[in-house]
Amino acid sequence: MFEIQSSQLAIEKGVQGEVADFAQRMVDDHTAAGDRMKAAAQSAGVEVPTALDEEHQSKLDSLKSAEGADFTTAYVDAQVQGHEKAVALFDGFAKEGEEGPLKSFATETLPVLQEHEQEIKSIASQ
Repeated sequence: MFEIQSSQLAIEKGVQGEVADFAQRMVDDHTAAGDRMKAAAQSAGVEVPTALDEEHQSKLDSLKSAEGADFTTAYVDAQVQGHEKAVALFDGFAKEGEEGPLKSFATETLPVLQEHEQEIKSIASQ
């Protein structure tokens, strides 16, 4: 949810170039992945959160108050951190998770998250 909401904010704030392209990709890819995750969770009998946790809501609120280059830097940093955590979580679940729809989802989604992580790290290093 954080990747989607922060990326929608980036688009609204008018980020440019490859950051804008990345933000749109996050909205598209993470919305689709979220739908697949909800279906997998439902099949596994697991409830999916409907709101951001406190940590992510705080990060989103901080982004909302940033402008211009400060926003872009904060957004890119948040995406790097978020994707590092997501890749670690999905990698662990794909390897160690209980067999079933959620493990399958993690295994299928991991390569896309790794691609996102590489892309945002490349953007951050420029």
